[in-house]
Amino acid sequence: MESNAPQDYICPVCSALKGIDNEVTWIKKTDVVYRDEWVQANISPKFIQGNEGHVIVVPTKHYESIYDLPSEYGYKIFDMAQKVALALKKIRKCDGVTLVQNNEPAGDQHAFHYHLHVIPRFKNDNFHESLWKTELSRREDRIEYATALRRHFLVNRYFLSTQRLGFRTWHEDDFEIAKTLWGDYEVTKLIDVRGKLSDEQVKEKLTTELERKNMYGAQYWPIFLLETGENVGCCGLRPRDAAQGIFEIGFHIRPKFWRQGFAFEAAQAVTKHAFSQLKVQRLFAGHNPQNEASKALLEKLGFKYTHDELYEPTGLQHPSYILTKEDFMRHNSVSR
Repeated sequence: MESNAPQDYICPVCSALKGIDNEVTWIKKTDVVYRDEWVQANISPKFIQGNEGHVIVVPTKHYESIYDLPSEYGYKIFDMAQKVALALKKIRKCDGVTLVQNNEPAGDQHAFHYHLHVIPRFKNDNFHESLWKTELSRREDRIEYATALRRHFLVNRYFLSTQRLGFRTWHEDDFEIAKTLWGDYEVTKLIDVRGKLSDEQVKEKLTTELERKNMYGAQYWPIFLLETGENVGCCGLRPRDAAQGIFEIGFHIRPKFWRQGFAFEAAQAVTKHAFSQLKVQRLFAGHNPQNEASKALLEKLGFKYTHDELYEPTGLQHPSYILTKEDFMRHNSVSR
């Protein structure tokens, strides 16, 4: 379908999604309350009198209107809209919620990037009169609304977090995230001799993680940047001798996030979580003999080398390590 955007149109929503923060975008980084691979939700820069601080949900890829929006994005957007509506009911104590979505100039569309307004409603709020009298708000006036919603989504999205990362469990519909991670040969070349994994092989790995969660309450959890919601990789546990409280720790990080301290930050959080919350007694770890970075990371965490062990997916003898709960407590006490 032919675009209705003016010639040489610079999409302000796409600019905001790229992190550009200027007078053209209107949407500021501090307005964002949630973001993942599919959608972003932010406080609207325009206030409706009596309904200030409403939320706009947009796809993270550019689609102009409902006419070209793929169904998978539509599902994600409305799923997010429901979460926003429930959050507004809880935080703002509103009496209702109105959704507004405009298409084409004749349908009152002004920003030519699909967006859905989620607006808190209150009894006798004069919404229908105020809707056409919106005013551009100041950044500082939106911070309170954004902070409350951002905190709500962080608490409800992640079961574990660090300064920069959030951990959640894998879901059945996470194939695209799994493919971006395990479908990248740079991620798997030192842990799997099969070469670049096919879609079916990636699906098998995802299914294995889902099964481990159901059986043992642990998996290699996907990790995300708290600031943007982008997937960084995974880090977590799998059983080695569950009856004896022995689990194996592992971490797979996407190449664009290498050498930024994310692997250590994630592994340190998982180690603490394992010993303090999951009552793990010992952690096992191993690495490809060519992976010096993993060796240094494990030693930094306090792991002690014990032996070399055949790792079937690579066919190599992997240096292997153990960290006991007692050694972990002692190591962290000295580190502080």
